[in-house]
Amino acid sequence: MAIVAAAAIALAVWQQRQQAVAPTATRGEPPTALDRRDFRGPDAPWLIAVFTSATCSSCAAVLAELRERESSEIVVAEVEVGAEARLHRKYAIESVPTAVIADVTGDAKLAFIGPLGPEHRAALATTLGPDA
Repeated sequence: MAIVAAAAIALAVWQQRQQAVAPTATRGEPPTALDRRDFRGPDAPWLIAVFTSATCSSCAAVLAELRERESSEIVVAEVEVGAEARLHRKYAIESVPTAVIADVTGDAKLAFIGPLGPEHRAALATTLGPDA
């Protein structure tokens, strides 16, 4: 009987850990959390998820600039709507480019919609460190 109870508890814990983090986006706003399992490098300290569209003229420039920050500590993942529509829906992405910078737990520390400006670059340096 104790073995069955222990197995049931272990199964419940495992199932809870397998459940996806619910997106925490408000319509028209960037998400406040990401399920890191949706992206490559889920164990990296930082994720920069860049939600893009193939027809977006400013997306390529934002993605290129943020990819320069990729390192062993920072994963940059493009989430193009044609290839990853499910993730755009899950995170309620309505505008591209949208960049979300999340820590290892998936908590969004920064998010930007549109082209990057000096204030975005300063916030990135403050959050990720000046060398990032």
